[in-house]
Amino acid sequence: MNRFWKVLLSVGLIMAFSVPALAVDVKFSGSYYARGWYISNHELNEDEDSRAFMNQRLRVGTVFQVAEGLALTTRFDALEKKWGDQTWKGEFEDVRDRPVGGSGKEQENIEFERAYVSFTTAVGLF
Repeated sequence: MNRFWKVLLSVGLIMAFSVPALAVDVKFSGSYYARGWYISNHELNEDEDSRAFMNQRLRVGTVFQVAEGLALTTRFDALEKKWGDQTWKGEFEDVRDRPVGGSGKEQENIEFERAYVSFTTAVGLF
């Protein structure tokens, strides 16, 4: 039993000393919008139908400050789509006008737009 406690204590000390090395300052920013359009008789024709649709976007930006002068910056859009539309392409399409072929997964859940590392040296910022 004595050996068990020594091993447990040594593992605990190793973890306690390595946790500060994993510390990262994280800054979050972002936006969310939901917007809608209602288009009625835009061709000034009595037989013209009206159209209405809504879309949304969640944009999240993060900056991971790993160490002094070293940062990882990311930005992604999530859940960017038109409500009720399963084509995921972002433009207005009537149900009967949808193409049969092609990829309909252009913006399916998460789309990373930026991911880069910046670091500062004696020469400058890279």
